[in-house]
Amino acid sequence: MWWTPHHPFRSGLTGQSARELTDAYTNATKRPWTQPIGFQHALFEVAIDVLKRARTLEPNAILDSIVATDYRSIVGPVKWTGAPVKNVTKTPLVAGQWQRTGDKFELVITTNKTAPEIPVGGKLNLLDRMRLTAPGRTPMRFRNSIGAMALAAALLTMIGGAAAFDETKYPDLKGLWRRAGNTGLLAAALGASLRREQAPFRRPLARTATAADAGISSHLRREPR
Repeated sequence: MWWTPHHPFRSGLTGQSARELTDAYTNATKRPWTQPIGFQHALFEVAIDVLKRARTLEPNAILDSIVATDYRSIVGPVKWTGAPVKNVTKTPLVAGQWQRTGDKFELVITTNKTAPEIPVGGKLNLLDRMRLTAPGRTPMRFRNSIGAMALAAALLTMIGGAAAFDETKYPDLKGLWRRAGNTGLLAAALGASLRREQAPFRRPLARTATAADAGISSHLRREPR
């Protein structure tokens, strides 16, 4: 998980916490929050911080300001000083799971071994133990069997479509697409094409050779005077 309202970071630009940012977004748009929101906000934070620290607006000055960045954003620390890789900054990652809380689902952080500063919100639940049906609704029976049958039907449909291949819509390439030694799959087709192109030149050469042979033969048969 890249970012959630439970991440303990604040914006260095507005001072908002992660929870305050997601609440403001959902209240303004009437839509649920998504993980990229934090990173989009952090992009503007870092850009403004870089421009504030740059001596001038010249490209080299801006580049020096980017390299020297050591900023606390709403997604965590941003720093490009060569650790672990030059020009790369790492943000903390954790693992989580969507779990039902009342009548809605909530993204719950279940392990934070890679980022202990981010609090764990619950334990990982097995899917067969989670209540995935909304309150007041009857869960579907035999849904595993129904899913297996639907998958089998889809595969059979694909097989049927493959059997309906119409060869008349495509050119006959039999005898052309074959391997000839180590020269590749198109060697036979290329050789046939070259032979067709060279044929007009071979016929005049053949006639010239025949005429020359006939002249030599008549000369050899001519008796000396």
